[in-house]
Amino acid sequence: VIVHAADRPAAIRKMLGALDEMVITGVDTNLDFQFQIMRSKIFREGKADTGFIEKFMNLKQPVPDVPEI
Repeated sequence: VIVHAADRPAAIRKMLGALDEMVITGVDTNLDFQFQIMRSKIFREGKADTGFIEKFMNLKQPVPDVPEI
């Protein structure tokens, strides 16, 4: 899923909306992880680097949440 908006916060809101409307049946998905990424402070502040996902997957813990925008 790719979204586009005027700024990062708007794009994140748009992506959260798209993920929320998504319905996938018959296979396992990583939608919960995608929601965690969109809600993480590091991602929202634009501080995620190419190792962002690997770091959180290796920690085997949820991506830190922040309040909804």
